Amino acid sequence: MVETLEIPEPRIKPERLAWGVVLIAFAIFSTICALTTIGIYSFFFQSTVPMRVDLVVGVGSVAITESDLIPRVERAVRDLTSVVNVSVSTDQQSQGTLSFRIPDEDGRLLAAITVKRNTTLSLRSASLPRFSWSTSDYIIDLRDFRGEVDILVTERPDDNYFVLSVLSPTGAQIHIDTAGQYTLTSNDTLVQVVNRRGRAILFAPDLSINRAIPAGNRGTLILQTDEIILDSAFTDLLVNASFDTVYDAETTEQPRLPERWGCSNKQEDLPIGQWLPQVVDGRGVIRLLRNDNASSHGETLCVQYFAQDGQAGVDVTNFNFLNLRATMFINYQSLSRCGIRGSECPLMLRMDYIDRDGNPRQWFQGFYAFDSELYDYPPVCITCSPPQDVHQQINEQAWYTFETGNLFVKLADRLPGRILSITFYASGHQYDVYVGEVALLAGNVEAFTPPPAEITPTPPPPEDG
Repeated sequence: MVETLEIPEPRIKPERLAWGVVLIAFAIFSTICALTTIGIYSFFFQSTVPMRVDLVVGVGSVAITESDLIPRVERAVRDLTSVVNVSVSTDQQSQGTLSFRIPDEDGRLLAAITVKRNTTLSLRSASLPRFSWSTSDYIIDLRDFRGEVDILVTERPDDNYFVLSVLSPTGAQIHIDTAGQYTLTSNDTLVQVVNRRGRAILFAPDLSINRAIPAGNRGTLILQTDEIILDSAFTDLLVNASFDTVYDAETTEQPRLPERWGCSNKQEDLPIGQWLPQVVDGRGVIRLLRNDNASSHGETLCVQYFAQDGQAGVDVTNFNFLNLRATMFINYQSLSRCGIRGSECPLMLRMDYIDRDGNPRQWFQGFYAFDSELYDYPPVCITCSPPQDVHQQINEQAWYTFETGNLFVKLADRLPGRILSITFYASGHQYDVYVGEVALLAGNVEAFTPPPAEITPTPPPPEDG
């Protein structure tokens, strides 16, 4: 008798198993499609790339500390694009500029941060949208800021959101989200924002107190009380000091001199110098140029005259603070220093004024980059009267911002009463200089009175017996 083997029925029916495999495969396929779609969307529309970041030293040397915590000194140019959490610091004699650019062939400037003397800051990150159609943001994150910086933010090529965030060691924050020019100060007692043009917000350390700083105003955070004081910034006596109007959109962007500035040339022989309104690195500049192997003396100068109440000059006797500042870039000069008499600097600043006693006066300051060991030319203008300040050497092909400090202190023995004109000019044989700003800031500052010292009472002498 043949036994019949009974085949047990499968626990899962084949048709159910088939449908399960199909559904699982479809789910995996859908997940892959979704993740791929999200990934592609994120890559093309939300991903970011690092900005190109360069440190260019304008004068002196700048200390750079990377993640290994070993300070290194830079005297020229340093690429910081791939560096993470880098600290930059200057001393009393140095200044540098951090340039944030689009990492392409053109290297379009997005922002420039001039790190002034005795300043420290840390660059945490700097990123921008990967593609022109991306919807991600432009982000620059600075930390541990102490000292003073000038910030230039240029117009962006798209409408994506931009924020430059600055955090002080005390926890105060500054947010800048539009093109403009700003000066920031941070120390143990206050954090200050001067908004020359643009938009900025100042936050107290707990973030619950904040205040927008409109253009033309100054916001000061008193750290002891978290109070934010808003007042007017110093008055700029010069019109179009930053040369923002060298191009006029209403005339199809034809270059022109900013209003109230006039330029001219004078030379002993050909070639003739040139003054050229241009836009360089997002800045409106006036370029002072003389080349063609010139071997004779020439000058290219620009001047703005003052007038008030029907007479020449502007009265500054009601102010107790007067500061002349200029931003410059010496691209090339042929003469060493400032020539044989110290009067042919590739850039000179001159202020003509009447002092408080009614005497006509002049004040000069010269700048140069090239200094040949073959010529021992004087470091001052020996033909200028009265004796002037020592000319300043700055680095070639680097932006540098100069400030006089309070001229009422510097010129205490010949105090200005009326300012007649401000002139900047290039002098020498061959020169190529960009001037991005010449400003004369006036105002009143309160004299600082130190708090009285605590007096510890002297204990009485012990009684006899």
